Amino acid sequence: MHGAGFANRPLRAPAPVTEPVVVLGGALRGMFGRRQMEDRLGPVPDVVTADLPGMGTADPLPPGPAHGLLCAALERIIDDLDMPRINLFGFSYGAGLAYGCARRVPGRIARPALGGMPAPLTGGQPALWRRGRRPPRAR
Repeated sequence: MHGAGFANRPLRAPAPVTEPVVVLGGALRGMFGRRQMEDRLGPVPDVVTADLPGMGTADPLPPGPAHGLLCAALERIIDDLDMPRINLFGFSYGAGLAYGCARRVPGRIARPALGGMPAPLTGGQPALWRRGRRPPRAR
C-alpha cells in the first residue's frame, strides 16, 4: 500500500457471536504483544491484531501525513479478511487512529471502543470530542 507493507493476525473463535474485533494498539507494541486481550476476547468474536505501517513488523511510515494511509491499510485488512463490519478497539496511539477510521468509514464499524486516552480532559477538549462525534460534512 503506497510502498508501505503491513500485516495482520486473525484468530478465529470457535463459535463467534458478534462481529470480529480488530485491535489497534500502542506505537511500541506489535500484533504479537496483545495476548492478554486475545485471551479475554477470543471466545466471543474473531480477533484480529494488526501491524499497520510504522508498527511492529510492518514497514516504516513514509514521510508526510499518515492518517489516511493507516486507515486505508485497516480497510484493506477488513476487505482481505472478508469482514463487512468490525468492532474496532484502539488503545493508546491506536485510540486516535481508531477514532479517525471510525469517522472515515462509519458503515464498516459496528462498535468503536477507545482505551488509554489521555486524562484529565482540560479546557475546550470535551466540546471538541462532542463535535468530533458528528459525521464529517460532505465536501
